Amino acid sequence: MAGRGALMRQNTMDASENEMDVEGEGGVPEGVIVVPKLVVTDSAKNPSRYAMKITASTETDIGGMRENQDDVYIWEDPGGGGVVLCVFDGHGREVGRVAANAARAFLETWLVENFQQFRTGDQVAAFRSMFAGANSAVKARFRAHYEERGEEIEEAPEGYLLKRRKNYGPWLCVFGGSSFSCICILPDKILTANVGDSSALLASTHGSLRGVTATRVADLAEGVTDNGSLAADLIVEDNERVLMLTADHSPESPNEFNRMTASHPSRDGGHRPRMQMVYDNIGPDKSSCPQIFELGADGQPSVTSNGRYWKNVRQEWACLVATPPYARFHDALAFTRSLGDLHLQSYGVSHMPEVYEFNLLELCEATATACENGERTGFAIVAASDGIWDNWVFSDCMAYALGDLEGSSCSLAEGLTGEGNKRANSALMAENKRRAIANFGSQADNATSALAFIEIILADGRA
Repeated sequence: MAGRGALMRQNTMDASENEMDVEGEGGVPEGVIVVPKLVVTDSAKNPSRYAMKITASTETDIGGMRENQDDVYIWEDPGGGGVVLCVFDGHGREVGRVAANAARAFLETWLVENFQQFRTGDQVAAFRSMFAGANSAVKARFRAHYEERGEEIEEAPEGYLLKRRKNYGPWLCVFGGSSFSCICILPDKILTANVGDSSALLASTHGSLRGVTATRVADLAEGVTDNGSLAADLIVEDNERVLMLTADHSPESPNEFNRMTASHPSRDGGHRPRMQMVYDNIGPDKSSCPQIFELGADGQPSVTSNGRYWKNVRQEWACLVATPPYARFHDALAFTRSLGDLHLQSYGVSHMPEVYEFNLLELCEATATACENGERTGFAIVAASDGIWDNWVFSDCMAYALGDLEGSSCSLAEGLTGEGNKRANSALMAENKRRAIANFGSQADNATSALAFIEIILADGRA
C-alpha cells in the first residue's frame, strides 16, 4: 500500500440546526416521530411475541460551507405500517441543493400514494418506481430552475441537460445531483435502498447480529449480471453488534467496475468501463490521476490502493469516476450511483439502487435473548450524509448513539421519548461538528442525520 496521505475533505464533485419546538399535545417535538407500539410479525405476517417502540428525529448542520445542500425526511405510515428514514446529500455548485430538495419533495408525495406496496405488493418494484421517479423529479426541477432564471434549456440526445443565457453564449452542461438513502422499518423486516454514499447503520444494545438473515434482494442498475437474491455479510469492522444497512457505491468497488463495464464498456474494446475510475489528487487537473484497478490474467479487477490522500478518519482513499478524455464535457463524481448527474449517467453512473432486506424477527430474537436483568434492549439506526461518516469509525458512531462511547450522553432509554431522541441527535451532531472542525477546519462538510431508536418489548412488558 502507498504511504499514508493527508486527511482532507474530498469534494463530491468538480442551515442551521432544527429547533426543538415541543407540540402541546403529547409533548412530542415538532418533526419527531414516536410510535408507541408496532407488533413484529414473521415472514407470513403472523404476529410474534415481540413489539417495537420507535422514535425518530432529524438534525442538520451547514458546517463550513456557504449553503446546506443536504436534506432529510422521516415519515410514519398513518395506517400503522412502519416508519421511513430518507437522507439526501446534494452536490454541484448551482444545483446541489435543488437536487436534494427536489428528491425530498417527490418522496413526500410518493410515500403517501405508494407506501402500501411495501406492505402488500412487490417491494422491489416499489423501489424501482421510487428511484426512477425521484431521478425524473430532479431532472424536471433542474429544467425549471434554469428556466426560472431566464436561461434556455436543451436536452442532449444522450439525455443530459444543456443551458445557456437566452440568445447568446455557448451551451454549457448542467452538472449536479444527490445521493439518496431510504430505510423502511416494517413489521417483519427492514428494507433499504440507496444510491451514493449516505450510509445507514444499525447497532444493537445486546447480543450478536452475525447470524441474522441479511439479503441483497435485488440490484436494479443496468449492467448487473447477477441480479438474484444473494446472502450478504454486512457486519461492520468485525463488530457483531453493528450492521451496515446500505450498499457501497465507491469507485473502489470491483462490483461497480464490472457493472459499468457491462453497461457502458470502453470504446477501445478492453475490459474496462467507459468512465475512468481513478484516485483523486489534490490539484484541479484530474488527467494524471492513477487508476484504481488493474486487471488480472482472468480479466477481473483488483484494487491497487495507490491513493493520494485519505478522505476520512477510516483512512479510505479519495477516489472518483470521471468522464473519458474524449467527452464533450468533463465531469467527475465521488461515487458511482446518484440521482441527477445526468451527464455522468450517460457514461455509466446509475440512479437505480441496490435493495437489501433484514429479518426483523431474527434481529429481535438475537438482541432480546442476550439481555439480562430486565434491561431495556433494542437498536439504534443512524442514516446520515458523509458529513457525519467522514469523522467517525463506524462502530464508534453507533457506540456514541447508544451511550457506549466515553463522553456520550445518549442511551436507548433516553432516546425512547420524542424529546430524548431529539436531544440525542443534537448531541451526536454537536460531537460530529467538534470532530469535523478538528479534521477539516473551515472545509467541514454539511452534516445531516436521521436517528431512530427501537425498543424491543413484549406484550406483557419489557423484553
